[in-house]
Amino acid sequence: METLIGQIALFPYAFTPAGWYRCDGRLLPILQEFDLFALLGTQFGGDGKVTFALPRLPVVKTANGVKLHYCIAWTGGWPQQAATARATAAHTDAAYVEAAYVEAAYVETASVETARAPAAQPPTILEP
Repeated sequence: METLIGQIALFPYAFTPAGWYRCDGRLLPILQEFDLFALLGTQFGGDGKVTFALPRLPVVKTANGVKLHYCIAWTGGWPQQAATARATAAHTDAAYVEAAYVEAAYVETASVETARAPAAQPPTILEP
């Protein structure tokens, strides 16, 4: 099963696995983890302009003394919304994106699947 960005799991390790952050409430720069910020926003803290916070979840101690740490994935697949064309009203959206991401600088009726920017950089919004 593929890991999804924002997925939270318990790990019994003294280290944090690659591609995961411990859920310790730390502040992260939005530009560094734009995809994770898009899912979490500022509901756990941060100013929403430069920083956002991870959730703070307690360490779980098992009966035999093993410490389990909650971690959140910052790499992996993007959670897809299960909406179909029939479930959404017909509408037209206009988006301005950099030509580096798509062949034209103006995209009309773009869907989330076809106009997503690469995960490494947030898209740049150009003024008309």
